[in-house]
Amino acid sequence: DALRNLWAKIWEQGVALAMMTAVAVAAQFVLLYAFRGGLEIFAEAESGKSWLAAHPGARRAFAELTAGNGVDFVLHTVGVTLAVCLVVAAAARFFLVARFLYLSRSTGEKLLLWGLPLAAASGWVLSGKNYRLGLYASMGCCLAPALLLAPRSFSLAHAFLPEATDLLDMGRALLFRTTRRLPSASPGSSGKSFAKKPSAKKSHIPN
Repeated sequence: DALRNLWAKIWEQGVALAMMTAVAVAAQFVLLYAFRGGLEIFAEAESGKSWLAAHPGARRAFAELTAGNGVDFVLHTVGVTLAVCLVVAAAARFFLVARFLYLSRSTGEKLLLWGLPLAAASGWVLSGKNYRLGLYASMGCCLAPALLLAPRSFSLAHAFLPEATDLLDMGRALLFRTTRRLPSASPGSSGKSFAKKPSAKKSHIPN
C-alpha cells in the first residue's frame, strides 16, 4: 500500500508538472509571436527606427527575438526557468523558508514574493547563454514561465522533500532507539569485588 501510494503521488505530481510545462511553452510561443508582431510595427515607424539606431543593444536583442522560428529559444527559456524554479523550491523547502514565505501566503503574495525573483534568477542564467539579450530582456522573457511553473515546483518539493527539522527529528529518534537498546550497567557491576570470602571455620577436636 505504501509503495502504491508513493507511485500514485509521483504520477500525480509528474503529470501536473508536465501539463503546466506544456502550458508555459504554449504561452511563451503566443507571447513571442505577439511581441514579434509589435516589434515589426515599431521598427517600421520613423520613431522606432530612430530609437533602434540610438540603442544598439536593444537592436541586437530585437534581432535575436525575431530570428528563426523561435522553437529553440522558447524551449530553452522554459527549460532554464523550470530548472531554476525546482532548485529554489527544493532549497526553500529544506531550509524552512517555504513554510513561512510560501505555504502561508495568498496567491498574490506568492507571485510577488517568488514569481518575480524566480524570473530575475532565470533571466540572469539565460543572459549568460548564447543569446544576445541583456539582463532585463532575459528577465522579461522568463517572467511568464516563472509565474506558471513556480506553484508546481513548490508543490513538488512539498510532496517529496523533507525539511531540515524533519531530518533532525529522525536523527534524534534514531539516537534514542539506539541508546535504549544498549544494555544498562547496574551499579557496582563494572568493578570486581575484592572482598575476601569468609574462610571455613576449623573444627575443634577435643583432646
